[in-house]
Amino acid sequence: MIKVLKSIIVFVIVLGFCSFVAVNENIGSKRLARIEENVDKMVRVMNLTEKQRADILELKKVAEIKVQQANKKYEKGTEEHNAARKTISRNYQVALKRICSLEQISKWKEYKKALIEQQSPEGNQ
Repeated sequence: MIKVLKSIIVFVIVLGFCSFVAVNENIGSKRLARIEENVDKMVRVMNLTEKQRADILELKKVAEIKVQQANKKYEKGTEEHNAARKTISRNYQVALKRICSLEQISKWKEYKKALIEQQSPEGNQ
């Protein structure tokens, strides 16, 4: 029952995002490949189901289109641009929490933290 409710909530959120997205907006093939690669990493690290994979992929595509729209509408670095990007990020995080379990999200955060530590000079010693 809870999974059904989560799926419905995610669908409504994604549908809400999509209603604001212009039909003629496209994601470039290189950017789309990077999004798909990132989602595939999430599948491996978080042990996602196919349904979760599909939901997250759609969520990331919608977020990317919203970012492109914000980049066109506002000059980068302005207060408006930063606020728009923050809202997009916040909405993405809320939707992700509805798609994934807390355990899955924790696994992803640990993975990202380990990557950052590997890339930092202190982590390479």
